[in-house]
Amino acid sequence: QPENLEFLKDLRQLTDQYPDRFMIGEIGDDDPYARTIEYTSGSALLHTAYNTMMMSGTSKTLTEAVIRLPVEQFMNRPTLDKAAAWPSWAFSNHDVVRAASRWFKEPFAHDSRLSKMLIALLGCLPGTVFLYQGEELGLPEAQIPFEKLQDPWAKETYPLWQGRDGCRTPMPWDAGAPHCGFSAHEPWLPIPESHLPLDVRSQKNSHNSCWHFAQEFLVWRKNNAALVKGDCSFHLTGNSNILDFTRSYSANDTRCIFNLSPEVQIYDEHKILPYGFIIDGFGDA
Repeated sequence: QPENLEFLKDLRQLTDQYPDRFMIGEIGDDDPYARTIEYTSGSALLHTAYNTMMMSGTSKTLTEAVIRLPVEQFMNRPTLDKAAAWPSWAFSNHDVVRAASRWFKEPFAHDSRLSKMLIALLGCLPGTVFLYQGEELGLPEAQIPFEKLQDPWAKETYPLWQGRDGCRTPMPWDAGAPHCGFSAHEPWLPIPESHLPLDVRSQKNSHNSCWHFAQEFLVWRKNNAALVKGDCSFHLTGNSNILDFTRSYSANDTRCIFNLSPEVQIYDEHKILPYGFIIDGFGDA
């Protein structure tokens, strides 16, 4: 509704009176990109709007188009002022199968190489990054027995679908503590056995863990102006498994090449390991 914009201007004016505040919208519309641009352009409205396009039912197989097309559709809108509108991207949330399992070949399973690659990929996209709780641990989708399901949708569709509870289980803080340190009492949903080896305590003590990778990458990203503020240009690869783009800011460019498949790919004279990537300036993947 048009009056929403006037209300948001008042809310933004109030919000800006406080330090470190951030206004996020979740906007449903037939054209979410156009509405996001309208609601985030300039400095008087929302800072950004949450985007679910990379979690839709059409993205059950990870290909370069699943990532490239939503970003291009946003950037190429004729009404877009690139200096004013600000996108955001996410791979998982509380309503979809976790990306670590959704884009893996086995249901409820995962591969830590894929989890690390997804953190790096999300962090290289232009805009604001939304990491869903547990993505920094590489948590797979939890398998919930019928008697433990809480989602009413799940109870209607089981066993064809277990609903949304598989991505809503408690955070596994410490596998050695009751209920993994999440609560002193039995939680709303059970913590699956598959999450116990991925608890926070264990991952903090393992330098090769997904948790350490997420921490190191996000610290590095914060100091890379091209990734934080830069434009994004995709390079067509002719290979649905290879995503290639450059982030540019001022005189700084960062080239990002991702192998989205578990098979070794040869591209642009680079040999990319399974679920691997090459990012200018960031380690060896």
